[in-house]
Amino acid sequence: MTSSQTLTTLVIFSLLTISYAATDPFKLPTHTSIHFPIRKHQTTLQYYTTFAAGNPQSPTTVDALIDLGAQPVWFDCTSYISPSYKRASCGSNRCKKALGSVCLGCNSTPRPGCSNNTCGVYAYNPIREYLTAQELGEDTIRITSTDGHSIQLNYNIPKFQFSCADSGIVEGLPGDHTKGLVGLARTHVSLPSQISSAFNLAKKFALCIPSSSITD
Repeated sequence: MTSSQTLTTLVIFSLLTISYAATDPFKLPTHTSIHFPIRKHQTTLQYYTTFAAGNPQSPTTVDALIDLGAQPVWFDCTSYISPSYKRASCGSNRCKKALGSVCLGCNSTPRPGCSNNTCGVYAYNPIREYLTAQELGEDTIRITSTDGHSIQLNYNIPKFQFSCADSGIVEGLPGDHTKGLVGLARTHVSLPSQISSAFNLAKKFALCIPSSSITD
């Protein structure tokens, strides 16, 4: 799908505030916003978005349910492979910032989502009403900007924090490919908060909800 098709067939989720970033390398031109596509699942009528995480040379594409009240971003890390992924240790500043409240361990082979002495933050599946502590980690995510007419530039945001979850919490999410959740609450680790901080923008965003589904 081309950039122009993306903008005409997908409704845009954008950070409203237009500003210059104070610190490099993230600097938005004037009249430019960060945006994410929003899709509507035909059967459940739930909304989800898509982002890319991990090594910029070979990122992992994640479809994630949108939740206005959820605090963190989380997704299934069972098959997630990224050399740039880093877990947050118990009691670390990153853990405290994310309101981590438990210390996790794992008896299996170490991988993203399975480590010892790791900060645990709570991930919530609103479909199943299931809450569980999962590993807090950080990695690079890729986002795009728009001037309202076409996609402009890609930006790689390093050290983006998210909960690296196991496959059990994904059960019940809409669609065959939805593997996570994007939290939009007023916390340090929600999607708009982290992106706003990266670009030194005011923490404002807008949701433009599609009225009908599109074919994936």
